[in-house]
Amino acid sequence: MLPEKYCDYLLTLYSEGEELTSAAHLPRLHRLYRILQTILLLFIPISLFVLYFTEMPFILQMAILTIFVVLLIGAGVYFGRKGLFVQLFFLSAALIFLFFTIQINDKILSGNSSSLYLIILMNCLLWILVGKTKKLLYFTISGIAGMIITFVFILLHF
Repeated sequence: MLPEKYCDYLLTLYSEGEELTSAAHLPRLHRLYRILQTILLLFIPISLFVLYFTEMPFILQMAILTIFVVLLIGAGVYFGRKGLFVQLFFLSAALIFLFFTIQINDKILSGNSSSLYLIILMNCLLWILVGKTKKLLYFTISGIAGMIITFVFILLHF
């Protein structure tokens, strides 16, 4: 009902000039976003724990990582439509997908170095394509840098 400048004045007056950063003053969507962002960003260390420090069956590990990637991408798309900062969701999903594909190479192809290079290059190419289509510069740069580093490593290795 009041104009915005009067609302700002009253908020400043009643808060005695203090910033209003408490959770009670954030909109509900932003609070949900912060909580979900914290939970979803924990997927990276959880993924590493599941892959390297547990004796879970391979299929269960892959199922967990698939669920993590799908949830991260879904959260990124949902909150992206709301206009919120979602880059960390997509970066986490890309990193977990890289873990996923490397683990598949280790289990199915017995850690063959040629197939590992191919998988890394395919992940980098996927990052470049996502970066170009979604206009995410950091994905494009990461993909190009990853491809260059992988090619240099291949040339030095052989």
